[in-house]
Amino acid sequence: MIVETFWKVYETAGRGLRGWQCAITPGMVRAFALLMVIALAVSPAAWARQPIFSLSVVSPNGDSTAYSVAIAPLGRNCGPLDMAGYRCLYPVDAGQQLTLTLTLAPGYSVTQWSGLCSGTGLTAVATIPADAVSGCGLTLGYDPKLAVNGWWWVPDEPGRGYSLALNDQGRIFIAAYGYDETGAPHWRSGTLSRVDSGTNLTIYRGTIAEHRGGGTLFGGEAGSVARTGRQWAATFAMSSRGGLVSFLSLADNVDGTIVTKRIQRYPIGGPAVSPAPANAAATGWYYDATQPGVGYFVEQQGGQAFLSAFAYDSAGAPVWYVMGAPPVPTGDGYLMEAEVNAYRGGSPFSAAPPLATASPVPAGQVSARLGKSGVWLRLSNGRTIPLAPFAW
Repeated sequence: MIVETFWKVYETAGRGLRGWQCAITPGMVRAFALLMVIALAVSPAAWARQPIFSLSVVSPNGDSTAYSVAIAPLGRNCGPLDMAGYRCLYPVDAGQQLTLTLTLAPGYSVTQWSGLCSGTGLTAVATIPADAVSGCGLTLGYDPKLAVNGWWWVPDEPGRGYSLALNDQGRIFIAAYGYDETGAPHWRSGTLSRVDSGTNLTIYRGTIAEHRGGGTLFGGEAGSVARTGRQWAATFAMSSRGGLVSFLSLADNVDGTIVTKRIQRYPIGGPAVSPAPANAAATGWYYDATQPGVGYFVEQQGGQAFLSAFAYDSAGAPVWYVMGAPPVPTGDGYLMEAEVNAYRGGSPFSAAPPLATASPVPAGQVSARLGKSGVWLRLSNGRTIPLAPFAW
């Protein structure tokens, strides 16, 4: 029956191609049809459709560049390079087990794995059935605080940076830390408020100012904090898709210099920003009520922690300190012990490359207890500082 059918197809095609020379002979058609009959009789399963694995991702911002999913052992990466309608399709074998490992941009989190996938965090496992097409669904969530809160930097400008935190009222408290024209450390801080731009950017504007005269980190004397005349009009612009393109513009009120930086989240101890572990201290600003004008910024990513102190030297000039190390888990949080360093000798924000390389200045040892219940510091001079979340 199959052979006769092929023969009729050939005859019909031949009548439609009169006047053309055809290289296919009737014997070739009969031979091909016979081979098909033998193959179907010997191995019907060989002609069944191969299973196809499907991964469908729903992002609240409709942004495929916010995530990437590595699929092992396929050696495939479902991300912006091969997304088609938020769906990745790959041929697989029935019974094969796949491990999916997710990488997310700051601000994004896993809401749910569904379908074949079993998982609750950045990793899920799927076992392929014999169905023709089956797969997993992944639903992502987005939190603007997770996108904003943390350390920011310009990768080719090491030794200086920016700490930002967004509150529930839609205001950002920011500190820009770097160096003045002499290479001495300085920092400026202030509050930025959201403005309606009518574009696809979320924009915050405000003023950041230099402060002088506050307490020292290792001394504790309070001093009298006052703003100086050195201020910057600051504008922070973040893509509505979650900080994938972010800019910080600073306009100096003294000489009129305008500096615009393309900044990105700072990955602590790794190639990419990692989410905070369980029981981590909340990322953001902290303060000690006995030290007016002194601020602390804390962030934990994966197995790393980073802490800074924005304070003053013995003459009242601004100085900043940083410390970072892998913290040790405790019953209700983490313990980090590290050397704290000040830095000096870098270039000002407005300097053009090549930039001067800042040098660390060891300032002492600090033990930091980090957890959901708060942050405590113990300095090498024996001083203990309980810190409270800073509200602005």
